[in-house]
Amino acid sequence: MSFEGRVRSFFQIARSVFFPKWDPCRRWTVVVGERQKSEGETGYCCSREKIVYISPQATGMTDVGLQAFLIHEICHDVAAAFHNRKWLRRMQRAAEKARGLGMESLASSIEDDAFSCVRAGCYLPLSACEVYEFVGEKAFANPDWTDERIIQDSAEYFGVRRASLVRRFPGLGEEIAEGRAERRRE
Repeated sequence: MSFEGRVRSFFQIARSVFFPKWDPCRRWTVVVGERQKSEGETGYCCSREKIVYISPQATGMTDVGLQAFLIHEICHDVAAAFHNRKWLRRMQRAAEKARGLGMESLASSIEDDAFSCVRAGCYLPLSACEVYEFVGEKAFANPDWTDERIIQDSAEYFGVRRASLVRRFPGLGEEIAEGRAERRRE
């Protein structure tokens, strides 16, 4: 089977076995190819487009590795766009499901992937500097977006609820205004 055929087959398995309530209308697709802003990513889950992108550079992955990778990307839509606690919990549930189905190598691969993100520091608490910088960059790059869209997009990126982001970081509006002002100066 071709790489693209394997990807499509494993995507359907992941959707039906590991995420049976996700995407009931079957709007999501998987695309083998680079997204515009890929910058060397092996894959990317785009919730707005409802596409999971898998880079052609992933052709060397084993079947188990490819299945775990697709589960990793779907967890970004189901749980959180960011590698945070919510995303990690959903990855752990997928590993438990795999183990319960007797798919021990897949369960181990999912766990290894999830915990490699933890070891890399992707699970650290949000810092004000990181959040404000991200919000300012969003405002700079998207001058036509409303404040609400920037905040919602940022909340999705960091894997937190909008209300939580606003409560924890009360200076979001100022950062958005500063990002827009910087854009006007250029």
